[in-house]
Amino acid sequence: MKFRVTVIGLLLASAVYAENSEPTLGSLKQLPLPEWFESPEATNMTANALIDGFVDRVSVSGCQPSGQPGSPGEIPEYQKQMLRELRKWLKVNGEAVYESERWKVAAEGPTQPGKETPSKFTAKDIRYTQSKDGKFVYAIVLDRPNDEVVLTGINGRQVLNVSLLGHNGNVQWSKTDQSMVIKFPVNAAGQHAYVFRIDL
Repeated sequence: MKFRVTVIGLLLASAVYAENSEPTLGSLKQLPLPEWFESPEATNMTANALIDGFVDRVSVSGCQPSGQPGSPGEIPEYQKQMLRELRKWLKVNGEAVYESERWKVAAEGPTQPGKETPSKFTAKDIRYTQSKDGKFVYAIVLDRPNDEVVLTGINGRQVLNVSLLGHNGNVQWSKTDQSMVIKFPVNAAGQHAYVFRIDL
């Protein structure tokens, strides 16, 4: 089933992730946040874990409201800080989320989408989305690669170009019938999930 991030995406962009805004309870309910986000254990989690969990959910079911938080009151500061980091990530990589659709392959790698804790995600864990016009596929790597990223979720499709969102330089890549290999730029910025845009 295809999903599209339309109204929810606008809420994210305007209410939650506006440049000078602070996250609010109302807007937080529009986020597909991991279930652990409001649990007592969340104080031990990181922004990287939140972003990985966010991407994991979006790749499977889209940007659907999570219903969090379940209790009244203000958002704790540690949660706000994680959300600020998510906002920064979306400023660079939001096109892989807003107005996106589920790709034919939601994920590849050692973990199963929607079933693992963020601490288990590695650079071999890939989550996919695609643009609604079908021109781009986004391969989101859940940890910083050391050298190369190997994808099998693009098999059977012609690839025109590959770029890394937020990176101004060229990206080296090659493709065979079995897989696609992307050279990770050693000078790539960022510290969370990395989004490769694949032009079809």
